[in-house]
Amino acid sequence: MLEPGSMIAGKLRVDHVLGRGAMGTVVAATHVGLDRQVAVKLLHPNLIDEPDVVARFIREARACVRLRSDHVCKVLDIGTVNDRVPYIEMELLEGNDLAQLIDQAPLSVATAADYALQACVAVAEAHQLGIVHRDLKPSNLFVTHRLDGSALIKVLDFGIATAPTGTGLKLTQTSTVLGSPAYMSPEQLRSARDADARSDIWSLGVILYEMVSGTLPFAAETLTALAVRVITDAPDPLHGVDPRFTAIVMRCLDKQPARRYQTVAELAVDLAAVGDARARESAALVGSVASAPAVHSVQQLPIRTDKRSCTTLGSASGSSPIEPSPRRGSSIVFAVGALVVAGIVGIVLASRAVDGTPVPDLAQLANGAPDLGATPQPDVTPARARHADSKPTASPPRTEPPAPAPRTRDARPTPTPSNAAPRRGVMHDPDPIDDTEPDLAAMRDALATEQWADAIASAKRVIKLQPDNKEALKGLGKAECHLRMPRIARRTIGVFSKRVRTCGS
Repeated sequence: MLEPGSMIAGKLRVDHVLGRGAMGTVVAATHVGLDRQVAVKLLHPNLIDEPDVVARFIREARACVRLRSDHVCKVLDIGTVNDRVPYIEMELLEGNDLAQLIDQAPLSVATAADYALQACVAVAEAHQLGIVHRDLKPSNLFVTHRLDGSALIKVLDFGIATAPTGTGLKLTQTSTVLGSPAYMSPEQLRSARDADARSDIWSLGVILYEMVSGTLPFAAETLTALAVRVITDAPDPLHGVDPRFTAIVMRCLDKQPARRYQTVAELAVDLAAVGDARARESAALVGSVASAPAVHSVQQLPIRTDKRSCTTLGSASGSSPIEPSPRRGSSIVFAVGALVVAGIVGIVLASRAVDGTPVPDLAQLANGAPDLGATPQPDVTPARARHADSKPTASPPRTEPPAPAPRTRDARPTPTPSNAAPRRGVMHDPDPIDDTEPDLAAMRDALATEQWADAIASAKRVIKLQPDNKEALKGLGKAECHLRMPRIARRTIGVFSKRVRTCGS
């Protein structure tokens, strides 16, 4: 099926085999429709009847798609061959993996820091999404080149837990262990469930050690002896290396996860101090990625495990089985909430009005916290003009208050009508009670007939002469409360109505 010239899914022509691993085979192929070379990883046919392996293969491929860093090998598509064997289509990279470069010669401290920091960019993004690689090693770090010729590190098999195979200690030896023992943390060796982000930091420490020395920090001849050394022994010392770099590596390889670097961002800060200018740029990028909110986080929900989806993967190339269900009834909830809030606002304003506390203006409510220290200017617009959109209600004829007795001391100006603006320039009267009695009567009449604008004007005239007149203060508060509460309620209901429309759409 994977012979050169054979077709995969009718669109990918196999060019040659790139490698074979425990979970599958990777081939170089040509997308005949786009005339583009790609890499295709196919699951081994003998594993397609194992639901856990198939689900992990597809789930982690979808998680890889969500990683947007340039330091991640891009996943382009997934599908099945003959409705049985799943495959992952990826970008084809040119270059060598880091293990091949280390075999040729150890790297300098600056180069090792640069390569590790580039890998940290991808690892930081994955950790933000709750993904732990669990199998970081030099063979999974691919060294390709940018357009300017500088080295570019790509992380391969990101988040895909590879099953072990092979004979070397750098490969996992049993199908029950996920990862490579030489690069696994002590807690991961004890139980794969205990592997978290700090296990990836341990693996990065082993990679850093190997890049500058060409050897592993825990040497052993058998897998059992290796596991014992990783769990109990200290790593072999590094010789002839910058002490700062050695301290970084040894902190990564601390047996206790709590004493390691807790995040790759912490590791990047120290690595930048021993790297060059490009390494410092990568460290800054790691910090930005690690501190950014995970707006494209992966939903940690299982893939459907029915027999057909696990064995045939008929929906592997389709949409995700996780579909958001519409939230019915949100409109009712928000409408009821709007009415409740409107009622609460009215009660609060009424209580403040009775106490004589100035009621905040609507403009202040819309723009932020009102200035309770300033006295609000009353809105003396007639109620009929203010509520032009509502149907007016009939009110009983207004009874004019009796005129005060004529004064012989001096002539007084004609009393200002109750629906006009407050009088200005009134001379001081040694007996203000006589002056305010008509206005108090006008205020009482306006309150009784629910002519709130007239009541406000009359109350303000009384308060101007007698700031401590309790009846006038209460009347003013009551009129302002009744006049403004409907507008506040309408504004509140309007905000909730907009929220309802947004949720409904």
